[in-house]
Amino acid sequence: MKKNLIICSFFLLCLCYVSKSEPAVKVDSGRNETVQVRNFMNETIAIIKKIQKKAKNFSANISIKQKVAGVTDFVNQDCRIKYQAPDYLEMEFKGMYPYTVIVSNREVRTIIEGKEDVRPLEADEEIFEHFLGISYFKNIKMYNMRFRTDDDLYVLKGEMPLIYWPPLQKDIVANSHKTVFMEIWVNPITGKIVKSHVKSLGGRDATYTYREQWINKK
Repeated sequence: MKKNLIICSFFLLCLCYVSKSEPAVKVDSGRNETVQVRNFMNETIAIIKKIQKKAKNFSANISIKQKVAGVTDFVNQDCRIKYQAPDYLEMEFKGMYPYTVIVSNREVRTIIEGKEDVRPLEADEEIFEHFLGISYFKNIKMYNMRFRTDDDLYVLKGEMPLIYWPPLQKDIVANSHKTVFMEIWVNPITGKIVKSHVKSLGGRDATYTYREQWINKK
């Protein structure tokens, strides 16, 4: 009887150890992804989609580290953003090179030292994805998707295979804004974006860190 009790106790101890050691989410599983990982990925996409679809107004204080094509050094700037559905955005960049970007009426206005440059918004250019680094990958079939966790955050990564690049590169000016890589950190408890890293076909490389944000604040 005593021997059986000892064996039973040892078995329970081993069981507890295994359950504590096994991660809650299987990370970056690639082609052999489990149903569990797929569910977590879908949950993350749903959170991002909800922000875009439900936000009547959205404001935030963010830090942006970015560089453009042909430039090797990154520039760090603070930025205050104000979004009003469906198509108004104001981004006020501060720091060594202050400037303002305003998206409205299908136009993009960039104001630097009182001088204004205006260009039309491309047909598939979107405020959340191409200006704020927040996307739920509407054309998800064009990306290799991965999911992982970073402490308590969900991290969704999408990368466009090189096979899709040549047709887009035929008109690099019109397609320079297209996202070829995006990684988004989401807090599943608060339902907010924490950080994103975006690379575009035209060579822009930007990391957005959302320090403060307000959604539908009256």
